[in-house]
Amino acid sequence: MRIANRKVAEVCKGSNDGTTSLPKGVDFGRTNPRQIRRTKPIAIIALFTIISVGCQLGKHNGGGGGGGNNAQLVSITVTPPSPSVVVGEQLAFSGYGTLSDGSQVSGAATWASSSTAVATINPTSGFATAVQAGTTTISATYQGITGQTVLTVTAVSNLAITTSSLPQGTAGAAYPSTQLKASGGTAPYNWTPVSLPNGLNLSSGGAVSGTPSGAGTFTASVQVSDSAVPPNTATANLSITIAPGSGVYACGNGSGNEQILNGKYAFLLSGFDDAGHAEVLGGSFTADGAGNITGGEEDSNNWASGPLHSVISATGSSYTLGADNRGCLVLSSGKPVTFSFALSSSNGGKGHIIEFDDSTGSGTRMAGIVRLQDPTSFSLTQLQPNYAFGMHGWDASKNPFAAAGSFSSNNNGVVSNGFADLNDGGTVTAGLTGISGTISSLSTASGRGSMTYSPGGTALDFAIYMVNANEFVLVGADPITSAPIISGQAIATTNSFSSTSLSGPYMFGLTGYSATAAGGDVTIGTISFDTVSIAQGNISEDRAGAFTNNPVSGTYFVDTTSGRVTLTNIGNHPPVVYLTNPTDGISGFVVGTDASASSGVGESQSGGPFSANSLSGTYILGTMSPSDSVTPNYVGLLTFTSGIATGTEDVSKSGANGLQTGQTISQTYSINTDGTGTGGPSTAVVTNGSTIFFVDVTPGRDPEIVVIEQ
Repeated sequence: MRIANRKVAEVCKGSNDGTTSLPKGVDFGRTNPRQIRRTKPIAIIALFTIISVGCQLGKHNGGGGGGGNNAQLVSITVTPPSPSVVVGEQLAFSGYGTLSDGSQVSGAATWASSSTAVATINPTSGFATAVQAGTTTISATYQGITGQTVLTVTAVSNLAITTSSLPQGTAGAAYPSTQLKASGGTAPYNWTPVSLPNGLNLSSGGAVSGTPSGAGTFTASVQVSDSAVPPNTATANLSITIAPGSGVYACGNGSGNEQILNGKYAFLLSGFDDAGHAEVLGGSFTADGAGNITGGEEDSNNWASGPLHSVISATGSSYTLGADNRGCLVLSSGKPVTFSFALSSSNGGKGHIIEFDDSTGSGTRMAGIVRLQDPTSFSLTQLQPNYAFGMHGWDASKNPFAAAGSFSSNNNGVVSNGFADLNDGGTVTAGLTGISGTISSLSTASGRGSMTYSPGGTALDFAIYMVNANEFVLVGADPITSAPIISGQAIATTNSFSSTSLSGPYMFGLTGYSATAAGGDVTIGTISFDTVSIAQGNISEDRAGAFTNNPVSGTYFVDTTSGRVTLTNIGNHPPVVYLTNPTDGISGFVVGTDASASSGVGESQSGGPFSANSLSGTYILGTMSPSDSVTPNYVGLLTFTSGIATGTEDVSKSGANGLQTGQTISQTYSINTDGTGTGGPSTAVVTNGSTIFFVDVTPGRDPEIVVIEQ
């Protein structure tokens, strides 16, 4: 007897299951009983498109004994009996013959399908292919003897993804490998990712694995295709939650955009420590564009530990930056500190930053700015002849402190011709003149230097970090026992001013603290100058949850030497302004004369009249200056389209669940022609199109200003 396929014949005979095939040349009519071993029938079903061939008639356990060489074939049994397959699947039939003596043998039968429209079958191998739904009789014939079975073919069910959810992962940790499942169609399946959270992968076999890099709730979109020709496909969107990890994985952002943060960056933050005492932090770090911080230095000052200068180590420092320019930064200078930040998409050298490691809601929380540095400014020879400055902080009695002023400098670091206005909890020292000081040599690695300034005869010490020749940041370097804990910015200005130096519309934002109301005191508004008087204006103030809104008018005077602007008839405590050469959006530093010691900035408001459509594109957002230890700190991004703002932010707040990552924002904005307006219920805003000062004025809520800017 001939063996049609050796591999299949070996399966049919097998060395361990007692199956055997007759020697070549032996057929049903000439079987030697001594060559036959009794065995069980063998059926091979090729599901899921397994490529195989059918067995020949195989020797099988069965009745009767002896029979001699003259035993005749009396029947053929086809296996498997009454099989069922799905359209497109294949099946290998086999069988065995029964002789007149009851023995069972194999042989080369001819196979046939009664309905080839339902299934076709190879006449020699017994290998069948399902074509369409229905039934067909499969027969095996040898020497006029036929055996049959009925094959049922069912329609293919629709391909579908049956996995409905994915397990939670943790940012920065290996995701638990998860096998996706599908049903219907024609197996085997092939899986492809449509979109996955950063760091996750999907194999062609449907296994989800990897290390997610960002925290939040995401949609994993996946597709599966089957083996039909042409293939069927199915898609599913599966929700997946990634919990915050530690270090650079603590923030609600992803990775993959690290190349945007590349170079030397100055940063400045202010806020409160775990005891509610004032703290300031400023410095410089170097990012390599690949997620590494290669070095830097920083200066901090707080109530308990006093001023401290530290080196930022490359070891333990790193960062990630997601596709939306939201990032996470760890700076290690003795111990690692985690920050969440957002970079402007239109100006990658500008960002907002908050400390982001207070998971209990009772630790240190600070907010501030980050700016790309120009290393060519790291020399005294690059100092501009004149600067204006603005600073804020807290004194030893926990009173808010604010200051603004201007001074001259030369290429040797000599500071002269200084002016200043100070407000220490409502005790105002106005119009100080003749102030002197020094600026030490600057580090060529970080732009750090030391500065002294002596308003009222008391020397104040600062660490400064150059942003560029027109701007630097200041960190107070005196212990709380001798001077307030303060920080601020200095921006280049001129040495000659007139009433025309201040003309047209401006907007402003001021932050202070009201001891009597026990809460933040913030003010935003607009003022329009006509070179003689204040033509019109509007002031919105929220003092510890009590909101007022009033129109203003009055007069103003510009000092021709210092750029100091005094205002009259602007409320009971008119602020003082020191003009700058507009830099980083800032046209002047403002210091209040009220008991809340308010301080802030003014910006030009040219470009009106305004409307909701004046806001367009992507903006970064961040808390201006925390006014107390209980107000939340925010950082994130917003995209404006026709007055609707959508975006994502990270929040650090007091109380339980102190860190909230990847919070969704969706808000409608209404903007008046003068730039005032609202950003949703119980809010007040003012804008010049590129910057927005936003305040939540919900009654009883401790207020703060959130700066939204391009």
